[in-house]
Amino acid sequence: MGEIDVPDVLTWADTDRDLTAWTGNDIQRDAIATIYRMESDVMKTQDDGLIENWRKLQTSDHFYYMCTKWSNDGDVHAYFSPYNSPYDAYIAFMNAISDLQLRVSHVVSELEKQRRRDLEESQQVRQKSWFAWLKRLVRTVVSFFKSTLFNTFHANKKSKNNEQENS
Repeated sequence: MGEIDVPDVLTWADTDRDLTAWTGNDIQRDAIATIYRMESDVMKTQDDGLIENWRKLQTSDHFYYMCTKWSNDGDVHAYFSPYNSPYDAYIAFMNAISDLQLRVSHVVSELEKQRRRDLEESQQVRQKSWFAWLKRLVRTVVSFFKSTLFNTFHANKKSKNNEQENS
């Protein structure tokens, strides 16, 4: 089997056989940029349903339906599209994106709240642990000084008693 060198994109679509069927106009590029910008937040959610919706919105058909080419190419796009116009396709797509963005924002916001609660809880646990350690240290130091003072006091008392007995 031999190798084939294909340095440029080839497609079945349109006379040009390039990507202009999907990225040839401003509304297509805006729609693609919008869906790609969502990646980071969508992935943060770790929600399989949201990730699946986001992936399905990247299906090439959505962008193909937004193509504004004319002549025979335009006729083919219109034939396959369930929309009355490329602009209707864009509006429907952006509405779907808007809905997904709201759902993603809600989940990300809830995750952030939970992260802050977990952080506060962790800090409280560390603080309690630190205070418990400090309390044990103070008890140990107080106990040491009590026993040292007690022993010193009795040693001095014995010493005075011995001096008095010897005198």
